[in-house]
Amino acid sequence: MVLSILAILEKEMKVILRDRQALALLFAMPAFFILVMSYALEGVFEAGSRSRPLEVLVVNLDEGPVTQSVREDWKALAGLIFHESLDGRKLNREKGEALVRQGAYPLALVFPKGFSNRILGPSGSQPGVPPTIEFIHDPATNERLLAGVKGLIEGVIQRRVMMASWAGKLGKAYGIPSAPMGQVREPAPDESLPRVTGEILGDPEVVFMSVPPRGLKTGRNPTATEQNVPAYTIFGVF
Repeated sequence: MVLSILAILEKEMKVILRDRQALALLFAMPAFFILVMSYALEGVFEAGSRSRPLEVLVVNLDEGPVTQSVREDWKALAGLIFHESLDGRKLNREKGEALVRQGAYPLALVFPKGFSNRILGPSGSQPGVPPTIEFIHDPATNERLLAGVKGLIEGVIQRRVMMASWAGKLGKAYGIPSAPMGQVREPAPDESLPRVTGEILGDPEVVFMSVPPRGLKTGRNPTATEQNVPAYTIFGVF
């Protein structure tokens, strides 16, 4: 068996050494394939890092204290750059959606009007439908990358919402007047206080919603056959 393998190997080596074009393609084709794929995927795995920060549009219709605090916290996030204005003009929803639809930016964040007032209400929020923060995303952007970016942004917002709303909720639980954001009066030693539970505090009443830009026509996702047949055909050619 071993002798047969060595004989076949010797024969193939003699054939390929005589065919100089095949010998050149044997090394040139993999090198060309690696070069093409490297350029095609350049920066895909580096997006969102310090060297290749991801740019996010911010449509701020609120301009209240909660969103201002969120904006300050965003400065500490590495790998993300937030734009509230372009060319000296404040972004509106239509402009943000248009830029995402054109593929100029992968993500736009929309704060609704009156967002801070809803959070800073007497009990931490006003009754009714909770405020909704929208992520307008480009469907062509890597989903894993967007999921990580949205997770970071949501974490910062949730933290500030909790700090802002819990002040009012704690004040209501202790029977003391509402204090400014992040400030709660210390109760007196002899003051009878109820036990503050998670039921009193509740969860921050903010809804996050991911939507594609309006007017964008998205096709259906390919089936496994439609994706794998062309892919393996190209692989087989190489």
